[in-house]
Amino acid sequence: MTKLEQTFLKAKTYTGDVWVADYTLQTQNLPKEERKGVVISEAELADISCFRLHNDSNIEILGVNFEEHKNFFPEGYGSCECLFKVKDVNRGGWLLLCELKYGKDELPNNITNADKAFGQLYDTWNLLKDRRVFAVRKCKSYLNISMPKHGNETPFDSYLSLQDEKLEWLQQYRIKLMGVNNVLIINEGILQVPNVTI
Repeated sequence: MTKLEQTFLKAKTYTGDVWVADYTLQTQNLPKEERKGVVISEAELADISCFRLHNDSNIEILGVNFEEHKNFFPEGYGSCECLFKVKDVNRGGWLLLCELKYGKDELPNNITNADKAFGQLYDTWNLLKDRRVFAVRKCKSYLNISMPKHGNETPFDSYLSLQDEKLEWLQQYRIKLMGVNNVLIINEGILQVPNVTI
């Protein structure tokens, strides 16, 4: 069992594509028993826009829905939605943290959402690092903000980060900042944005 599985007992193993959605806003006016939050699914969700992690190579990955592990975070802590990591690579590989924002299509709102999302992603990454959940010096980290309602109009990180800042994060912390709704697993060590067909 990996350190990640020991820390997050409800972590699940996935070998195919994964879709992530946050139903919080969509179900907030429903009766309490019908409300939903973050969902990680192995099948595409038809009733909501999603973030998609493409796994064409069927590499075993671990997925953690942070709503199922609220006791990991200090009280009042704003975590991101979820984490994905290659299952059988303990001392390296990649770690993907993802935060979803379902904001309106208005520029000031998008900038605010992006700023808040990257804050949540970085705070979560720091907590995982401080608690030694992953080998920070050997594992490449990807922090991704997804705005599912915007389809393929990416990258959303352009609302916040300059190219120099992205390069500094990559060189100093091995963190790649992303702002996309689709990510492709290339292998145990690399993730990339898939080519979009027009």
